[in-house]
Amino acid sequence: MPPAPDQPPIDRTIQLVTMMRETASRLQSELTEAIAERDRLKSHASLRRREEGAKHIKESEDAVKHAKEDLRHRRRLIEDQKTNRLKKLQQQYAEREGEIDEEAAHAGKAAARSMENEEWMAEGLYEGRVTAARKKLSETLTRYGDIEDLIEAIRARIPRSSNSDPEKIPDMTEEIDPDEIMTALQELDRIHTAPRWKWAMFWKWAAHAVVCWRRSRQDLERLAIYEHNALEHMKHAQEECESIISEAENTRESSVSGAQENLSPSITLVEQRKRRRHEKLESNFEAKTQQALELHKTAVSELESEANELTRKLKNDHKVAMDTLARETDKLEREAEDNFENIQSRLALEWNDLHARFKVELESLSSLCKELPLDWTKAAWTEWTTSTPPRFMAPLADFQFDIDDVMNPLSSSTPFHWDGPAEATLPLAGSLPNQISTLIEYRPESRDAAIAAARSYALRLMTAIPPGKAKLTLLDPVSLGESFAGFMHLADADEGRLLERIYSEERHIEDQLLDLTEHMEEVIQTYLRNEYETIDDYNRQAGQIAEPYRFLVMADFPVNLNEQATRRLLGILRSGTRCGVYVILLRDLQRPLPRDLSEEDLQENLIVLREHEGRWKIRNRNMDDDHFVLSGDMPEQLSTTMLQKIRDAAADTHRVEVPFQMVTPDDPQIWTGNSADEVKVSIGQSGANRLQYLRLGRGTSQHALVAGKTGSGKSTLMHVLITNLALWLSPDEIEFYLVDFKKGVEFQVYASKHLPHARVIAVESDREFGLSVLQNVDEELKRRGELFRQHGVQDLAGYRSVTKQPLPRVLLVVDEFQELFVEDDMVTQEASLLLDRLVRQGRAFGMHALLGSQTLDGVYSLARSTMGQMGVRIALQCSEADSFLILSEDNSAARLLTRPGDAIYNDAGGKLEGNSHFQVVWLNEAERDEKLTLIEERAKAENTGHRESQFVFRGHVAAELKDCERLARQLRSPFDDNTNPQLWLGDAVAIKPPTSLTLPARSGANLLIMGQNEEAAAGIMEASLLSLASEVPPSQDVTFDIMDGFGPTKGRLARLADALPHASSLVREDAITDSMSAIADVLDARLADPRARHPRRFLFIAAWQTWRELRRNEDDFSFSMDDAPAAPDAILARLLREGPGVGIHVITWIDTLNNLNRFTDRTSQREFENRVLFQMSQMDSSQIIDTPAAGKLGANRAILHREEDGRIEKFRPWGLSDEDWLSSQAQLLCRAASS
Repeated sequence: MPPAPDQPPIDRTIQLVTMMRETASRLQSELTEAIAERDRLKSHASLRRREEGAKHIKESEDAVKHAKEDLRHRRRLIEDQKTNRLKKLQQQYAEREGEIDEEAAHAGKAAARSMENEEWMAEGLYEGRVTAARKKLSETLTRYGDIEDLIEAIRARIPRSSNSDPEKIPDMTEEIDPDEIMTALQELDRIHTAPRWKWAMFWKWAAHAVVCWRRSRQDLERLAIYEHNALEHMKHAQEECESIISEAENTRESSVSGAQENLSPSITLVEQRKRRRHEKLESNFEAKTQQALELHKTAVSELESEANELTRKLKNDHKVAMDTLARETDKLEREAEDNFENIQSRLALEWNDLHARFKVELESLSSLCKELPLDWTKAAWTEWTTSTPPRFMAPLADFQFDIDDVMNPLSSSTPFHWDGPAEATLPLAGSLPNQISTLIEYRPESRDAAIAAARSYALRLMTAIPPGKAKLTLLDPVSLGESFAGFMHLADADEGRLLERIYSEERHIEDQLLDLTEHMEEVIQTYLRNEYETIDDYNRQAGQIAEPYRFLVMADFPVNLNEQATRRLLGILRSGTRCGVYVILLRDLQRPLPRDLSEEDLQENLIVLREHEGRWKIRNRNMDDDHFVLSGDMPEQLSTTMLQKIRDAAADTHRVEVPFQMVTPDDPQIWTGNSADEVKVSIGQSGANRLQYLRLGRGTSQHALVAGKTGSGKSTLMHVLITNLALWLSPDEIEFYLVDFKKGVEFQVYASKHLPHARVIAVESDREFGLSVLQNVDEELKRRGELFRQHGVQDLAGYRSVTKQPLPRVLLVVDEFQELFVEDDMVTQEASLLLDRLVRQGRAFGMHALLGSQTLDGVYSLARSTMGQMGVRIALQCSEADSFLILSEDNSAARLLTRPGDAIYNDAGGKLEGNSHFQVVWLNEAERDEKLTLIEERAKAENTGHRESQFVFRGHVAAELKDCERLARQLRSPFDDNTNPQLWLGDAVAIKPPTSLTLPARSGANLLIMGQNEEAAAGIMEASLLSLASEVPPSQDVTFDIMDGFGPTKGRLARLADALPHASSLVREDAITDSMSAIADVLDARLADPRARHPRRFLFIAAWQTWRELRRNEDDFSFSMDDAPAAPDAILARLLREGPGVGIHVITWIDTLNNLNRFTDRTSQREFENRVLFQMSQMDSSQIIDTPAAGKLGANRAILHREEDGRIEKFRPWGLSDEDWLSSQAQLLCRAASS
């Protein structure tokens, strides 16, 4: 029977060809036997038939003979034409080769001439510089000679005085320019040249002699100095000349060497170009020669076809004549003929039935060839797009089936006439999920054809499958990736989900085979088990999380395949098809098979194509005598376009979104869960029909570690976990401590939606706040320990059973927890101890930790024993190194994860046997917000949870003064006349009340704010002003003196002071002296009665650096008895020193330490016992508060330093409040004051 249509195309083609051959052979055999019997009965045929038969035979032989002579003549003409073409090609090749050699020789000579020119120019430059240097030296020596002659002439004319000391050596350190020496000598020569002697000018001559005699000693010394300087200049000129000559020689040598270095590569390039052109010429010559041979081959083939057609015609003519004679047989022959007809009729009935089926199957397979042609220029490929429906099959080769050759023995008998096609092209096409794996065996001369066919086959396989549902592993140990270079366009896809790279080294090949083997283990043990026969059966049920197919393509097998890799390859060959892993091997027949791999292994698991005498044959499908046409190479431009389309389309299909509704409760099931024994929540889909649960509270599964690189879906997993727990469990069953150290606002949504389960929510947390959360959790741990001891219970379930009181489980969720341990400081040390205590003791009290991170690399400060307590490990996409850190030292399964949300759940401490592969469900923002709103509304309706007591830390924004409950309480009942008024500065970076300080009436009770953050400084000063106004009762005296030097925020402080019920004074720049003097008078009056209780007064100096009058005068040396009034800077120094003791305090902001040092001295700086610092350099921070802590501050952070106890507190300063709100609070105080 013909093959069934649902069989793979390869099997259908082989079965059809085999069956048609067997049918033709069998029918022909039976028909031959019938004919023999008939001929035996007709042995007494008439002589006339024999004679006429002989005559026809003779005529036929004569015709054949004449045809053969004609063919031989035409064949000689074809051979002559081939010889002429080859001779002409050889002549053109020789001529072009000579031209290339001549051009190369010319280019080499040009490069040599360029080198000689460079050397000549270097030599010329050298000669010029040396000549100039020597000329300059000669001029210097000439001038020195002139100076020596002039000195000798002058010395001869200078008289020797009695007071001159020839032994005394003058000072020679003085340096004089040669031109100055010559000018001075000429002047001395003029002075010591006596006027011409005349009696009439005797007195003039005598006076000149006296002058010369008096200065002779001095002039002789000057001459010695001039002579020494001239000699030194001459020596310097000689040294300079020698230096220039040396430098010129070095420059000449460098230029010559540089020319040789620059031009030598040019000569090399000429030779390389010559060699390349020779190679290209030889390649073109070979191509043209091959073309001539092909033309010759075509002509011969056409001639042979013509001869065959003529032969067939002569035979047909002869047959017609013989049939005419057969009709004249006698009665015996007719009886034999009747018997023959009966046999033939029976065979004809059988033939007609098979004939129709063969035609249908041939038409079906032929149409498949047209739909999936080998020819890349066909529309099926040139017009292919990713929207083309996938066929799940790909052509590898075509079989040219000569049907006439098979059916020709039957064609002589009418009942067996074949009216189908004379020939047909049948496909050798791989079909998923079974017939894909192939072995192509080649010899060196056919390697390129084999590689080309494999490339085409691989590309067609990628087009036969939906984008993103197939992954390639390419191994090219000989060509180092060149064989499959075009496929690297697929490697541009994210995460290498289609192709990572092309591997060639032995260790990389072994690693890739290991990856595929581990993938198969995962498929068999996790997905297939005993439920599914193949990966296709599983994928039909799995939907979005269907596993992609894997294709391993290896060229030049078995190069670089070691013993271990061979065993893995054998495992892939035997079990890969079931797991969706297919192999395309290109085997070099000159290389022996590895020891552990046999021919039987290959033939049993692969379709084997082998090249034999220029033809490709299938070795293991009973078609050894047939040859196939392998696919040609894919066009470069077309393949690039197709691969890019596949890559781009795969990007859209890469994300898997398992719906969140799959794991959430229906409305009636919300808050129906019970956590007495454990926390159990579904977080994803594992396999086709199973859910993956996170379970904490039983056995060693008490705490969880979640890790995955950026974009792996870790944040989604966190949201799924928190939201689904909040849906299943009520606030009485579970409560959260949520801490996020990332530069993001992942947990902000839980604060904005007032998640009732959350006691603490930290967004962009500081390390100090993280420590505070651990301290808070530790207090809860101790509290529960005491409760359990009081009631004599061992665990949470026991406590609930005995007390009938709700006690929720506690889940501490810390994202990017490694930030707590990045520095070796007190925060890290204490956090390590607290976290270790939680993971060791928390299980007994229903307290669990879930730690998240992008990577564990660098978490060295946390004890390994603490990490060992994390019994549950969830690993998302990460590197191999991180996989070892997240799971265990022998578990690298996470490195094989390929998409966001693809994860490994392991509740065996990371050991390999605990791995469970799953896909995290997808939770988008809209759905998450909808669920959180539902939870919020239910909590309001049932009045449950931590909505009111929830502590929210928003590290990414400035603190808001209106949220300060302590200040709001004070504003509602103000003016308690507190002896130590309190200033609220900002939110603490801890779970505690806002940061504040008090200003008692004692020395040093002033506040210095420093840092280049005007907005934060203004916010603190406004909050301080409002805080003080709510505590200090108004009086007739001025309470607030405002010096507003702010820039963008100027005026806000004064407007707030004006709105308060307290008396205030705005200090103007032009009246600062009077204002400071008035404050000084108040100070003097209070110092006169220091024991009295004076009303508080506060001087606010905003932007101290802008008040020039307050800058200390560093040149002031006045005494206290001076009658002049004190300067403003001196008054301020007194206020800082003496004011706090009598209730006058200074609150100021200055931008930098340099300005602070300019405006006040060290003594006055010590009067600021309270100091608030914003971000600044570590050096400045150390000078102000003896610690570099302020150098590590970020945005919206400040440090409060109290000199009294040496404590440092980090906090978030208030931002600028809305002025309408400030005004409304001032009105509250005004109404309170008036009542």
